This record gives sequence, C-alpha cells and structure tokens, in this order.
Amino acid sequence: MKTADVLWTGGKDSCYAAMVAKNEGWTIRRLVLFVPEGEVKFQAHPIKLIQAQAEAMSLPLGLIPVKEPYRQSYVNAISQMEGIDALITGDIDLVDSYPNWIEECVAEADSPLQVLRPLWQRDRSELLREMLAAGLEIAITHVASQHIPPEWQGRIIDQAIADALDGLSTTCGVDVCGENGEYHTIVLNCPLFSKPISLDTKP
Repeated sequence: MKTADVLWTGGKDSCYAAMVAKNEGWTIRRLVLFVPEGEVKFQAHPIKLIQAQAEAMSLPLGLIPVKEPYRQSYVNAISQMEGIDALITGDIDLVDSYPNWIEECVAEADSPLQVLRPLWQRDRSELLREMLAAGLEIAITHVASQHIPPEWQGRIIDQAIADALDGLSTTCGVDVCGENGEYHTIVLNCPLFSKPISLDTKP
C-alpha cells in the first residue's frame, strides 16, 4: 500500500492534488500544515476552517511548528517523517523561477520520501475546468492582483469566472490558477468531503 501525507493549504490546488493522488491508488494518512511557532494566523485561512476540512475528510491534521531559519526547520521536520512513502503537494509550477521548496528540503533531509506533484505544469485553463468538473466548490478568499475585480472575493468560482480568468490571462498575464499569488481560494466541498464546510466557521 502506497501511503502519503498531503501538504495542505485549504485551497483548490492541494485539495485536487489529493484527489488525483487518491485516484491513482495512494492512501492519504493525514493533512500536514507547517506553522511558524507562535503564529496561528499566518496562513491564508484560519486554522478552524482547515480543521473543518480535515474533519470532513475524516483525516487527522498535523500542525508542524517551524521557526527561523525556516529552511533548516523544514528539513528537520521532514527528516523525522516516518510511516509514509510520499508527500503530496499542489504545486503547479516554479514561482518566480525559484526551485521547488519542498523538493529541495526533502533532498537536503536525505529523505527517502517521494514528492508527488500531480498538477505539475498542467495547462492552467484546462486544470481549473477539470477541478470544477470534478465537483470542487471553490471560494475566492483573497484577491491580490489589481487586474482581478475585488468583488470576486467571497465568490464561488464558476464557468463565468473561469472564462474571465482566461481573458485576464491573455490580456494581463494573470495565471488562471493564481499560481503567482493573484488570488487565494478555499475548498468548501468536494468528493473527498463527507459534508461541506462554511466560510462562517468561527476562527
């Protein structure tokens, strides 16, 4: 049996990567979130929302504390991971041409773990539509690009928004999947969930 942990963000990419890996025969042991020591609100989404996702998936959530220097902290944490064969990440491409962080940390840890990137370098437009067709209910939680209408924050991604993102990709260079941080998302429901979660979950 092939077992893996998912590097979880709560967003569409990590969620769909988990779905793809599971369909390819991987057993998911837990969701993993690296959390800077003393900070529980650093990430894009409140911990309570991510805990609600984990509960909906009937999976434990592993909160792994890290501290400066962060790279060494990640390497140390990865070197201690046992009982799994791989780490699943929702990474789609290199960001600003920097090397893949997790792959480098795994290599530096001299870990036997595989790094699975099921979405790696997929066509963005095709990938987003595939997510919608697979049943992901994706809410936009933050808009960071000046080219994306601010009123999209809080909206569910549908075909109209997917079409608009295609247009923004052509005219303004916006990454359709937001890989460069143009927007952030959270998954409210998908086939991996036993029930939907709500953005109204108290932090």
